[in-house]
Amino acid sequence: MDGHTDKVWALDISMDGQTLVSGGADSRIIVWEDTTQAEEEAKRATEEQTIIMEQNLANHLRHKEFEQALEIALALEKPMQTLKVLNSIVENDVQKGKDGLGTLQRHVSCWPMDRTTQVIRYCRDWNTRARNSHIAMLVIKAVVTTIPARKLAKADGVPELLAGITPYSERHFSRLDNLITGSYLLDYTLF
Repeated sequence: MDGHTDKVWALDISMDGQTLVSGGADSRIIVWEDTTQAEEEAKRATEEQTIIMEQNLANHLRHKEFEQALEIALALEKPMQTLKVLNSIVENDVQKGKDGLGTLQRHVSCWPMDRTTQVIRYCRDWNTRARNSHIAMLVIKAVVTTIPARKLAKADGVPELLAGITPYSERHFSRLDNLITGSYLLDYTLF
């Protein structure tokens, strides 16, 4: 009985069985209501809503409706699904002869700052793996070219997230520099 600070000396249940009254050595009488059924119904409703949203996400991905899929993936707070959708958006743009940045900038311009912070947090996590670093850097580029630096600096947690991205980005760029340098050696050897 968390409501009491000392021993509980008396308990009584109401006639309908929905209310419990307790009295304790702390000189308090507390009325408790049974909310188990309401909590279970709320949990079940939340689970049903999540299942429906996940199905909608799968449907949008199947029909290549990436914009709607992105919003659902972000609403469900699923970073790997969000990564998959963002990769699909960029690949779709590349197939159409675009660079993908414009579409990402359009999305970023519509996001509230908490959604932008959520995506930056995902980018920080994605950037820890080399194979996800390209899309993470492209999304970060879309964010920093769309939202003014002053607004990003004032946003709660964004400067720290961006600082967390920097070491891995430096490592990825160093790896790319080494690959380019190695390709020059190969060119020199072959030609």
